[in-house]
Amino acid sequence: MPMTEARTALADLVRALRDRFPDYGIDWEVYVTAPGAEIAEEHELVQAVSRSHQAVFGSAPERDVVRWFSDASALTRYGIETVNYGTSSGLPSAEGENLAIKGLVDTAKVYALTAVEVCGVA
Repeated sequence: MPMTEARTALADLVRALRDRFPDYGIDWEVYVTAPGAEIAEEHELVQAVSRSHQAVFGSAPERDVVRWFSDASALTRYGIETVNYGTSSGLPSAEGENLAIKGLVDTAKVYALTAVEVCGVA
């Protein structure tokens, strides 16, 4: 849902709740408003990343819906379809984020193969 629609819907709900329960002190605030990014499974970029991942890792990539902000959110606002792809360390430890070098190298290989395919390089 676009943020402007979500804010309007929430404001309407809060207004109705305040009218119904005037003694409850109902209030609201919007925070963490990073817009989401979505791309169709059939999109050529998704398919190219999937084929490249299969070539490097020997299996289909796992897919997930993430709730963190990335450049994909900003780019999507301007009509640029994007994919978040890469290796993950999971949740950061006390030392912060860390990734295995092999995972980074293999991910770079997927990026390179995907770029070659999408750009039509022989």
